[in-house]
Amino acid sequence: MTKCNVILITGFLGSGKTTLLKNLLEIYSGGRRVAVIQNEYAGAGVDADELKNSGREFYLLEINNGSIFCICQFANFIEQAGELYEKYHPEIMFIEASGMADPIAAGSVFNNHPYFFLSGIVCVVDCANYEVIKRLVLPVNNQVRIADLVILNKQELVDEKRYNSIIESVIEINPIAEIASTSFCNLPDFNFADMDPISCRIAGEPVKPGTSFYSEIIKNHKIMSCAEIEDFIKDVPSSVYRMKGFIRTGAQECCLLQYVNGATSLRYLNFGVSKTEIIKISII
Repeated sequence: MTKCNVILITGFLGSGKTTLLKNLLEIYSGGRRVAVIQNEYAGAGVDADELKNSGREFYLLEINNGSIFCICQFANFIEQAGELYEKYHPEIMFIEASGMADPIAAGSVFNNHPYFFLSGIVCVVDCANYEVIKRLVLPVNNQVRIADLVILNKQELVDEKRYNSIIESVIEINPIAEIASTSFCNLPDFNFADMDPISCRIAGEPVKPGTSFYSEIIKNHKIMSCAEIEDFIKDVPSSVYRMKGFIRTGAQECCLLQYVNGATSLRYLNFGVSKTEIIKISII
């Protein structure tokens, strides 16, 4: 039986994992059976909604309310991944882990699995915030540690001195990983389906739930104006690190909000949503 190639995508909140996944779907979803597992720390899947609007063909499984590598979700993740394979028989599967995931147990999931072969682990690093986050959040270091490829994303937001410091830090944690620098996770010439899976030899144990994050989901059926959106963003507390979601701005339009550590992106789209739904994650 031919096993399904698995690419695991890790990276802290707002690093660009979903952007990378959209780029990969554009490359691989045309001629192959592609599956995607999206893991969200909160109880809503905003990133999944964004993928569904990409127009690409793929089989999607959402696993929310915690990390798939946490002991509380681990068994459920393994079971659902197996069911996905039995139903659709994908040739390649991309797994987007939660930003807070500690993926040290990735090898335990896929080593000797009857359906899956771990082709590689990709870690997306947010150059603009990495130096601070790596000191505050232990899973970020493990995300880098087990990666076969480390993508230094948002390189344009840092100067040469900071960029070189980030490279040195990554090499110190993981001297054997390949390193690539990008903006918007654009790596059109890299063959993700033919990686050298160094990381699949690592077989750590599932981790216990962390207590340093707090997430909530904001829901509202009201149509918001541009001014109201700007006022909402101005009032965001400093403890909030990440927000993402769709804001209802009209019957046939909406706004995609991306917020990472004070940096805000608003993209107005020509389709409607029934309600505003924003995931807000704070570091406590």
